Amino acid sequence: MVFKDKMTFKNKCVVFTGSLQSMLRKNAIEKVNAAGGIVKNYVSREIDYLVIAPRQLDMFDEELKSKKQIAAEKINMNGGEIKIISEEKFLSMLK
Repeated sequence: MVFKDKMTFKNKCVVFTGSLQSMLRKNAIEKVNAAGGIVKNYVSREIDYLVIAPRQLDMFDEELKSKKQIAAEKINMNGGEIKIISEEKFLSMLK
C-alpha cells in the first residue's frame, strides 16, 4: 500500500499487534494520542489502522498471523477498510 501524502492519525483509530522494535507500546500510544488519534486494544470495523510490529521469533512462527491481523483481514474481506501497515510505515506517518 502506497501513501501519497504524509498522513496523521487525527481522528483515526489505531490497534497494535506484535512487539514494536523502535519503542515501547506505551510510547507508541502516546504518539498516536498526541497526533489526535485513539488507540484501541481490539479490532473492529471502526479501526482505521492495524500496525503490525515484528513478532518475537522465539514465541511465534514467522508464518503465523496474530489474531488481530486475522480479524482485520476478515473484516476487510467483508467490505471493511482497515489499513494494515508495518511498524516502519507507522513511524514514517508520525513524521
